[in-house]
Amino acid sequence: HTFLSDKPKNTSVSISTPDEIVEGSSVTLTCSSDANPPVDKYTWYKKNVTSPKASGQSYSITNISSEDSGEYYCEAENKYGRLNSSSVFLDIQLFPWFPVVGVGAVLTAGALLLTIYCYMKRRSTGGSNATADTQSVQPDPNSDTYTALNMKTRSPEYDTLANVRDFAVTAPQIDTEVSDYEK
Repeated sequence: HTFLSDKPKNTSVSISTPDEIVEGSSVTLTCSSDANPPVDKYTWYKKNVTSPKASGQSYSITNISSEDSGEYYCEAENKYGRLNSSSVFLDIQLFPWFPVVGVGAVLTAGALLLTIYCYMKRRSTGGSNATADTQSVQPDPNSDTYTALNMKTRSPEYDTLANVRDFAVTAPQIDTEVSDYEK
């Protein structure tokens, strides 16, 4: 077999991910060509862009965006000439934000409902775990004053106390009689 020296032939481009290309992902384009002598220079172009995009047999685009959409082709070159491949179209799909936004909205709504529920529950119990509405405290059985703590009017910062006097004891009476102490 005698191989004739010639410029590149059968130049083509393959895509590393021929399926859907999603925004933010990476893609690699690879150029191949038959040539004798072998190709010594590969150059990458994007259609309707005058300057080359890259050189080398492979061209990788990382963190791909919609601006990278378009037609790409490679040029294979040896000392006898050059040949362009047919172009491949990169159609970049937008990142599917709907599931992410949906999950975020559900979590936010759930947190809000839980906060409202806890607030209403705390408000209805007066901010405590009391079983009764009012607790009475009488420190001294001989005292005519006691304190009533109303659990419904309790505040988280302080307790509202109400002094209640024994109804049997009234204000001191003024009379002209001499008391037992003055005798």
